[in-house]
Amino acid sequence: MMKAMLLVLTFASLLFASSQSTSASGIPNRIQNKTSHSSLVKLSTMVPSYSSEDLSALATQKISERESYLRELATLKAFESDACTMFVNGPPSKPNLWEHCCFEHDLRYWFGGAMGDMDFSDLELRACVKSVANDRWANLIYNGVRAGHSSPVKSKYHWGWGWLPLRQDTVLSSDEIAYIIDELNRLPLNDKFRAEFIQKYLKSNPPK
Repeated sequence: MMKAMLLVLTFASLLFASSQSTSASGIPNRIQNKTSHSSLVKLSTMVPSYSSEDLSALATQKISERESYLRELATLKAFESDACTMFVNGPPSKPNLWEHCCFEHDLRYWFGGAMGDMDFSDLELRACVKSVANDRWANLIYNGVRAGHSSPVKSKYHWGWGWLPLRQDTVLSSDEIAYIIDELNRLPLNDKFRAEFIQKYLKSNPPK
């Protein structure tokens, strides 16, 4: 009986000692736990909260930063033109009659964009040739260009050939348009032609 009572008293004393135990820092565990909880509550009040407007603005900023970063990586190669690729620049009587039409077409193909922009550029080529020649020559050149899009043999001056690295045939961003205009201003172009080109392809008919 005495042995059993001693075991009970020993077990009770161990339980009491455990309830009063301290951490390595000397603070009782029950107090330390309460302090840790208070610290967590205080820390949670220090974390900033964002409204949906804040998050939207932040997302827009990150997208803009990414576009600027990509713009720094992607550049346009020096512009080149061979006028009417694999075709004559005019009839025998006027061998350079529509060369300027093909030059404008090459310049627009240089920086590419969406496929709808390419279609518009091809139509402008046909209209230009028609204005200095006739429907027969205009349709002949237009149909040749359109057939070339599906040909396995691609011209060096294909749609969007100027980008390094090559970009997808998607709508040009505002940053890209600004960069293109800067590059156009560096080219030795006639001022009137340059202004009309920018107005036609990048302002009046923005990429879409």
